[in-house]
Amino acid sequence: MIRSHYSSGQKLAVGRSDYKTIIEAKLKIHCLFDETVMELMWGLKHIMKSLVPTETCELTTEDRQHMSKGMQSILNSYDFEVEPEMVSSFLLFPYFR
Repeated sequence: MIRSHYSSGQKLAVGRSDYKTIIEAKLKIHCLFDETVMELMWGLKHIMKSLVPTETCELTTEDRQHMSKGMQSILNSYDFEVEPEMVSSFLLFPYFR
């Protein structure tokens, strides 16, 4: 499936470092995995059901406990002390509801 959507020279953003290792080794496709990609994946996980209504996977406990680094930085700059478990997907993306 990856090969059918891949064009030579493209880079694939992946959500885990082990995916990067496996895809690069087995498929010889260059992958991106860094803080920026982690932020992107965090956001996508939180709005997945809005983007793909038939999606049935739920966020894991680990996914729910992490907060976007960018959002955390902005909240801290305004002296809000918000713990990751206090944030719901509704508060993050009310426009998709």
